[in-house]
Formats: sequence, structure tokens, C-alpha cells
Amino acid sequence: MPYVTFAEVQDGSVYGREQWAELNTRRPGTFAKWERRVRRQIDDPLRLRYAVPFGVVPPATEPDPTIVPDAVKDWAFDLLDALFLRQMRTPGAEETTDADIFSTATTTLQAIADAADQDKPAHSELPLRADQPSGSGVVKGGPFVSSFNTPHGYFDAQALARDEGGW
Repeated sequence: MPYVTFAEVQDGSVYGREQWAELNTRRPGTFAKWERRVRRQIDDPLRLRYAVPFGVVPPATEPDPTIVPDAVKDWAFDLLDALFLRQMRTPGAEETTDADIFSTATTTLQAIADAADQDKPAHSELPLRADQPSGSGVVKGGPFVSSFNTPHGYFDAQALARDEGGW
């Protein structure tokens, strides 16, 4: 499953529903290829900081479009519109809105780069990686970790386990 479905793109794009339908009819598989490309453009810079791919609930390996963050969907819309414009435009017949769409795509790529930047605050909508330490500096023990309040507590626990046949 993609980050955005074909129906969502038809509704959220600056291009009309019929233009997307024409592209999908004339060149089948183009939308799926573009969506995978856009997903890579979004995921690759964010991989070190966030839990990507977004919207994946284990044991599934593909994203569920209903739980993908809205920011990621907006980024996907902007990048897909730029790909659509590049495919459909006729050289020499540029319109004033073409530059707006390309500048929006450039701004989107910059927003993705800013979200990936470790020196800037994390994007509020995106889930951070679970294997990274939290921002608070508190590191919690994983499985098979036990802690004791004092060094003597450790020895008391050893003696208790020994006396009860634990060791």
C-alpha cells in the first residue's frame, strides 16, 4: 500500500481528477512508480531519525494510508504534482502556475531536509525511532535488565536467589 492512494491524489492534487485518470489510462503503472519514487524521496533522508516507512504496523511491511501522518501525505501530494507537471507540460508552453508548483516541490524537499536535520527540533507529527535514546537523556533498560537501588541490594538479591535454590 502507498502513502497516498490514487483517489486521495485525485482529490488533493492541484490537477483535476480527470487529468490523473487520463494519465493512469494512457500509461498504466505510472502512478505506482511515481508513488514509490516519492516514498523514497521522503523516507531516505528521514531514515536515521524517524521510524520509516511511516504508517507501518508490524507484522505488516507496507504502509497503511489511513495512519500515515498528514505532513507526509502533504509532502507526497506536492512531489507528485511536480512529477505530473514534468510529465504533462509541453516545452515552450509554460504557464505561471508551473513555477509555483516547482517552487512548492523545492520547498517540500527543504522541509524534508529540515525534518531530517539532527540539529533542529524533531517534526511533531512524525514518529521517532524507538531504538534511539529519548531527548530527555534517560535511558531505560531493555529486556533482561534488572537494577537495584544500592550495591548491597544486588548482593541481597544474590543471597536470596541462592538460599531459595535460584542459582
